Amino acid sequence: MVATRTVSLLSLLLLLAACASSHLQVREEGPRGRLEGPVAVAPAMLLNHVPGTVERDPFSDGLHVGHLHMAGGYVVLETDRGMQHRSKHVEPSAEEEYAASAKTWLDSAVAEVLESRRFEALPLTEAIPPSAVEAPRRRIERGSGPDDLRDNQNLPRFELDPGSLDPSKLPAPPEGASKVLVPIVVHYYSHNGGWFLGQTYGTGGGARLRVLWVIHDAESGRPMRWGEVSARALSGTMSPSRAEVEDCLIEAEERGLRGLRRGLPR
Repeated sequence: MVATRTVSLLSLLLLLAACASSHLQVREEGPRGRLEGPVAVAPAMLLNHVPGTVERDPFSDGLHVGHLHMAGGYVVLETDRGMQHRSKHVEPSAEEEYAASAKTWLDSAVAEVLESRRFEALPLTEAIPPSAVEAPRRRIERGSGPDDLRDNQNLPRFELDPGSLDPSKLPAPPEGASKVLVPIVVHYYSHNGGWFLGQTYGTGGGARLRVLWVIHDAESGRPMRWGEVSARALSGTMSPSRAEVEDCLIEAEERGLRGLRRGLPR
């Protein structure tokens, strides 16, 4: 990528920061209908820890976990998708803190949802090593979305189709469990106002999370059923305080929980 020009931050962003039409998105793939238990439930993991998922860096690939500080106005970059805006400086931080928070939240949210389901969910006592997970296939979404040009995620938008697990690297499932549910944090971040890649008008401060959940056959490791949940929250200001950033994270988590209630099998 080559920067061609730099422009200072525009007051226009303040008017557009709160614009939003899709704060929650839920997707489900695979056979529908009742899921027969028991199902082993793995501890949450981060997608950017899975070998082969990060091609450039976690931010550029949409896999960042942490806070993002944007500064310096925007630059216009020449990319394989044409000329695209992005904040001149994007500084990631707090990766370990956010990773712990993201996994704790996802474990809790999945457990809460599964308590109301009609099948038996049994926890795996050990985490699945990232090396046991085949990197999911990224499918670029065609066309434009309702929040393009001012969204708080990089373009292009994409969907994830999971790969298989390596059965030889899996912890022993609980007795009787023929399926393994793997919850994966795709991204979980907060940010001040700025431009994500390809978002021409930029966004105010906020937070965003995305989850991929996959049910695998415990014997073969192949994916049987999966889905994604994406949730966001915007503060309406360019420079939110620490408390306002936390409010956005809490709001995104609440929306993410609603998405898991809609998407996870019954």
